[in-house]
Amino acid sequence: MNGIDWSLLLGVLTLVCWLGAGLTTLFGTTHAIRYGDIGRTNEAVTFALSCAGVVFAVLLVTEIALL
Repeated sequence: MNGIDWSLLLGVLTLVCWLGAGLTTLFGTTHAIRYGDIGRTNEAVTFALSCAGVVFAVLLVTEIALL
């Protein structure tokens, strides 16, 4: 794989993680409105996906800087 392929892969992974975190938050908010609580699992998944997105973004910036 060359540099452009890595950039695309890391960019897609970043977006997927952040979209997943956003959707998890959205569905968790809907659940909290209906039932009055938000689970720790939902918070943990949102946090993990957000952190993974940040890691992929940092890797993307580093990879672009090294090209």
